[in-house]
Amino acid sequence: MNILFFVLSAIHIQTDWVGGDSIQGPVANWGTSFYSYDSVTYNIQGQVCPVASQVDYASWTRHVIDSTNKIGCHSIWPADFDNDGDIDLAGWQGAGNLLVFYRNNGDGTFTKMTTYPVLGASDWGFLSGNDMDNDGLLDVVVPGGTDDGGNNPTGLVWYKNNGSFNFTRTIIDSSGTINPYFCVETGDIDKDGDMDILAGCVMNMTTHIYTNNGSGVFSRTGTVSDKAWRLRLDDMDKDGDNDLLMVPFSAGSEISVWFNNGVGQFSKVTTLSGTDDADGVWSRDFDNDGDEDILGTRSNSSRDDFYWFENLGTGTTYTRHNVYSAAQDNSFGDGACAEDIDLDGKTDIISGYGEIGFFRQVNPDSFTTYKIDNYKPMGLATHWVIPAKLKPGCIGGGWDILVCRELAFLWYENKMIEAFSTGWLQSSILELDTANRSVQSFGWKACLPETSTIAFYWRGDSILSDLIAKPWEGPFYARNAEDSFDISVTPCHRYFQYKANFLKTTSTVDAPVLKEVWLRDTVCLAGGVEEKTITKNPIELRTTGNNVLLSSPVQIEKASLSIYNITGELVQTIYQGRVEAKNYTFTPQLKTKGIYLVVLKWNEGTKTAKLVKYR
Repeated sequence: MNILFFVLSAIHIQTDWVGGDSIQGPVANWGTSFYSYDSVTYNIQGQVCPVASQVDYASWTRHVIDSTNKIGCHSIWPADFDNDGDIDLAGWQGAGNLLVFYRNNGDGTFTKMTTYPVLGASDWGFLSGNDMDNDGLLDVVVPGGTDDGGNNPTGLVWYKNNGSFNFTRTIIDSSGTINPYFCVETGDIDKDGDMDILAGCVMNMTTHIYTNNGSGVFSRTGTVSDKAWRLRLDDMDKDGDNDLLMVPFSAGSEISVWFNNGVGQFSKVTTLSGTDDADGVWSRDFDNDGDEDILGTRSNSSRDDFYWFENLGTGTTYTRHNVYSAAQDNSFGDGACAEDIDLDGKTDIISGYGEIGFFRQVNPDSFTTYKIDNYKPMGLATHWVIPAKLKPGCIGGGWDILVCRELAFLWYENKMIEAFSTGWLQSSILELDTANRSVQSFGWKACLPETSTIAFYWRGDSILSDLIAKPWEGPFYARNAEDSFDISVTPCHRYFQYKANFLKTTSTVDAPVLKEVWLRDTVCLAGGVEEKTITKNPIELRTTGNNVLLSSPVQIEKASLSIYNITGELVQTIYQGRVEAKNYTFTPQLKTKGIYLVVLKWNEGTKTAKLVKYR
């Protein structure tokens, strides 16, 4: 019988499950779908976690981030600006023309850091945050105003993150002198892998497109022929590029959908009727069918309205669902966002104006209104809300709400969730590229509270029907946030499927979160060594911590012990020569954290072991 050797490794990764269930496969890549689930919420981009089993919908706590008369109407942006794992803030103090950064102290409190002028900026404008120059640090783009007091135009301004809350101000375009920009949206428009910019004017019928050359040099390459009050980029037709949702800046105007031609130019495909005087727009999958729907709001002196439009699959036709309507209310509707706030697997809505509200989805045609806070006695109003995770923990009780209210930046701590259930998710069946490829190791990235873990199971086979009938191998318990386990590869497994069980050991208000799974495969080739020879050989090779342990009861005249990275490249050879009949301990000097394969080769065969460097 032949032993199997591995070369030319490949990695298959899944980082999203929002495409939904019922896809058994086989699939060529995992994508964003899966096969089945129970008691988990998968509709939050980039994670799977257990659903909440006990919820108190009235439990919210208000925290003041900053309070000053320099804070006008818009806006505040959540992002990890110092790459320490928690969410910091960039706040636009429009009445003072200031961009202010706040560092998260790791416990939900914030320290005011650096302050920069945003000269001539509109008090009503919207900023956007993204990594504009691909250096691994999140930057901020601000729509500028008419001039900086010295008759020098500011236009569109980029604040480049240099680390440690130090930013460099760069003017991208100064045309705002005549037609000041009102709002910006950042995202990859031309599918080249870097962040581009859409900047909306308020004085003429033009929204400008700025494309990025990859290093943070921007060129105006086109326009969208409409004013912009609010902008939103998302893939509405599922063709792989970002389309555009727009609320025009004019009375009686309605929300419009613009398709991207794939290279960063947009054409209007539909206008959503019944959205006149729209004040906000957002995209989110409300019915968990795998495509993006549209949330719209209206708030004026006559009435407040919330509605969501069900995408019928093509991005061109939609069905309206009403959420909330009240004549002469002025409580909500000045912009709104959508997220699964209570972690029940259904998309909810948050919004504000005279009050902050949480609209819980019971089903796509029924929402329950909860009033979180009331500003009416204060004579103030909020104009910007966005969901964010601002306190420590994997879930930390769920999504919080970040608010820009007149005279204050606030955040509302979500204390609704009191307990989580256990649950599981089963992947689609992955088919490797060709019959001579086989799985070798499976791994994950997760967040694991002290009282919870994830148990992984797998099954593989070279015949699809045999895999479906097979029992699961496992459990393999996740004991580290990033880890993996090796998989038996005799015979070669062309098909592979995993299952993740979310477990808890005690009652807790935090729960494990799965963020990524990956599978390493490789070419499966027949060698010339008998498998029974290897099976009977008493040599042991294993790892513990950062050490490689080799134990041989017999002398081997010539052997080599080497380390390969996850792509199959040789990293270093840590021993060559005779192996005596004794125990060895080796400590490789690895510079980069990750998963490695330790391989012992000698004239009778090979032995392998996995080594994980965490720091």
